[in-house]
Amino acid sequence: MFDFALIPITMIMVGCCSNVISLEMIIRQDSSQSQLITFLQFTFVVFISFLTNIHWKRVFLCFYVPNGFLKRKIPMRTYALMVSIFFIVSILNNWALSFNIALPFHMIFRSSSLLSTVVISMLYFKKEFTMKQIISLLMVTIGITMATLSSVPEHKKKITFEETDTASIITFIIGITMLTIAMFLSSVLGLIQENTYKDHGKDCHRETIFYSVDLTASVVANNQSAPLGLDIAYLPILQTMPSQWFYLLINVVTQYICIQGVFILTATCFFALSMAAETPRPTVIWHGMGDTCCYSFSMGAIKKLIEAQIPNIYVKSIEIGDSLEADEFNSFFKPVNEQIDMVCSMLKSDPQLANGFNAIGFSQGGQFLRGYVERCNDPPVYNLISVGGQHQGVYGMPRCEPNSTFCNLAREMAELGVYTDEVQSHLVQAQYWQDPVDYQTYLDKSQFLADINNARPAKNDTYKKNFISLNEFVMVQFTEDTMVIPRESEWFGYYVTGQATKLIPMEQTDLYIQDWIGLQYLDKEGRVTKIPCAGNHLQFTDAWFEQYMIPYMNNTISAI
Repeated sequence: MFDFALIPITMIMVGCCSNVISLEMIIRQDSSQSQLITFLQFTFVVFISFLTNIHWKRVFLCFYVPNGFLKRKIPMRTYALMVSIFFIVSILNNWALSFNIALPFHMIFRSSSLLSTVVISMLYFKKEFTMKQIISLLMVTIGITMATLSSVPEHKKKITFEETDTASIITFIIGITMLTIAMFLSSVLGLIQENTYKDHGKDCHRETIFYSVDLTASVVANNQSAPLGLDIAYLPILQTMPSQWFYLLINVVTQYICIQGVFILTATCFFALSMAAETPRPTVIWHGMGDTCCYSFSMGAIKKLIEAQIPNIYVKSIEIGDSLEADEFNSFFKPVNEQIDMVCSMLKSDPQLANGFNAIGFSQGGQFLRGYVERCNDPPVYNLISVGGQHQGVYGMPRCEPNSTFCNLAREMAELGVYTDEVQSHLVQAQYWQDPVDYQTYLDKSQFLADINNARPAKNDTYKKNFISLNEFVMVQFTEDTMVIPRESEWFGYYVTGQATKLIPMEQTDLYIQDWIGLQYLDKEGRVTKIPCAGNHLQFTDAWFEQYMIPYMNNTISAI
């Protein structure tokens, strides 16, 4: 990457620096020529890019004639947007020099576009930045601010603080405002160009220069500036050319070199820089009842499927215990609150999860991961996916396979009474049992579900705050589910309190209407997704998983 980047970097260093020096020489003698400079810069760029975007047809030996334009790859509406922004930025940056803005101030102020780029990226492009990046940005911004303040001439400082010249202050503020607007628009333009190269390929820089600058120049041509003075000093080595014209020639040529270098560097390095700066967001899996983290026919297969679909992704499958047998046993008999405490410590200590992750829970793992989000969420969950999770609980023990000793033992314990202290303290499934007929006992005795659903009168504001921090909450309901009773619980629906026959959807429950955990808030913002899956509990194909689940895990996070 760096071999290819050497040439455009050299073009930028030589072209842009020379351009600024020549601009300084012009402005020192006459600061009213900003529009003329802009027009000539654009005209030169248009002329050169025009030649490179024509399809040349050879008619005889080395003699070529124009034969139409090369086929355009990028839509004209994209260029229209880029041109509008480019034109405004160019006019504002050059025009600001006429408002008591010193050139060093101008240069340093424009270099602070890091801040505007981050703000625009977060607000409109939904990009994320790590704490390390934010701290680095603040340090750079502070340094730029200090350098900017030190570059202001003493007489301007006196005007600013002593307020002896109101007109100068107003003029200076107008110039700063113009630079600020140009800075933010420039950041928007850069992000649009980045997405354009991403969508249409990295070999479009010549086309982009031609169409964007050509269209902009047609607008600039309608502006007029004062004539460039000729009664100025002549260069000793060029007695026949006024120095102002010589500097203008240098400025125009180096402007093209600078622009060409920027476009080439952006196009050449975009993909490599994107790969270096971003990495797939990790995914955490939590299995369901009677399963383990790593069986090759269940969660092990899911892990491999995710890794195959998202290259270089880190996938962590939660294991509760020091063996697969212990993991399976604990899915029935280890108190859920203890499991979540373990997982909070486990995930926090994993350096590969430090910047956050997506989480996907299968069956009871869905509500357990929601418990993690509400109680810990450090590191934070981005997208939370619940595949058949029982978020309103169950009112009926699931059927057991004939050879499942643990499951049958759990059913026998439930028959002793799910709300007895002994059963609540040892049987996992009893801790998310919700009896709609005896609702008060559920509130009094439930050790897990009543708490994370904020069902009790005393609400935990942290639970709601953490839950609404999710980017997306996805719930999968199996349409023929005979394991979960009622299956509506997989979409946060449940029985009407006081009876066990009438079912209501999520939107009619008290949890939603009174917004106990922020579910209504997320839903109103369009961040709750319900996905049906035809079949019984956890019965889905690889193709279904790839189509509906992978997109919620296929996102990136900054690796810097």
